[in-house]
Amino acid sequence: MGHLGKPFEKLAILADLSAAYNTPATVDELLYTDLPGAVCVRVRPLLCSAGVGERSEMSDAVKVLNQSKWGVCGFVSILNAMAHNKKLAAFYGVTIDGMQDQLAPELITWLKITNVEKPEMVRDILVFCKEFGRNYNTVDDLVRVIKQEFLAGAARDPQRMTAALDIAMPPHCLVQYLRDVYRVMNVSITHFYHKALSRSELTALKDSIVGVGGSIATKPYDHLLHWVYVDEKGGLWNWGNYDNLASSASDNNALLRHPSLTSITCRIKVL
Repeated sequence: MGHLGKPFEKLAILADLSAAYNTPATVDELLYTDLPGAVCVRVRPLLCSAGVGERSEMSDAVKVLNQSKWGVCGFVSILNAMAHNKKLAAFYGVTIDGMQDQLAPELITWLKITNVEKPEMVRDILVFCKEFGRNYNTVDDLVRVIKQEFLAGAARDPQRMTAALDIAMPPHCLVQYLRDVYRVMNVSITHFYHKALSRSELTALKDSIVGVGGSIATKPYDHLLHWVYVDEKGGLWNWGNYDNLASSASDNNALLRHPSLTSITCRIKVL
């Protein structure tokens, strides 16, 4: 990312965040560290999410990242994909089990760096957040909410997460996140303009991050409302659960039953 070189390589490293939990007064020192040209999070450069769910449709239990009540489905969908394809461990030496504590700092890291190097991206995110009723005027407004959730213990206990946090990610911003963090440059975005949401249509979009939405064409990004990951076997990773789309049990998946979600709007795929 510009002068920062490889993703977050100039961040000061902390082995863990125990000090932030034990001494909340020091959280500002941990979460706001001045670096040349940017204000960033001073933690290990990991990606992570909050909460781990398990299903048994595959031979081994599938561990799925779950943002609980946080509106961070774009980040989580990428993380599910990277963890499933073992790229998370290859990049950072961690597995899903080691990610939970670092979600809030990681989100702040990327937002702070991007606000310096690609401010137009952050502006697009803030504008999109308003569509979900979140009136963040600056990146600091958004960071403040993440920090409040972090201090409330949400990182370690997903049950403490509240619906106060939304980071609405437009397709091009999600692709930028994938490129910035994983150095994945060859990515395609396909827009479908209201392809009907169904098991068969989702199954056809294997190994992809899929945007789903509603039917109001006037909304931004073809009424994009939510992101999910569909793996190479047609497994749906969504809201902390794994569902095999080839199974009739997936008829009961919350995604397919959600009244606001009626269409597939776009697909992000690594080529």
